[in-house]
Amino acid sequence: MALNLPQISLSVSIRNSLLTSVFLLLAILAGVSVLATMRLSALQDAVESINRDRLPEIRALADLNVDVAHTHLVAIRAALFRRVTD
Repeated sequence: MALNLPQISLSVSIRNSLLTSVFLLLAILAGVSVLATMRLSALQDAVESINRDRLPEIRALADLNVDVAHTHLVAIRAALFRRVTD
């Protein structure tokens, strides 16, 4: 009793392997693309959260720095004026 198995030619076998590899590669690329999109979305949410929470504090510190610089400038002008009038 001999078993009659269909003989697949080598070119058909290679073609099937190649198609399987291509589809697997496409599936991997699609998965990486989805994960990258999700990561970028998470990063964008984090940046927006930082802007919303920290930006007012940073602006307040910048305004304070401007006020200190202005006070320093006024003090220098007053010292120079006093020196010129003496």
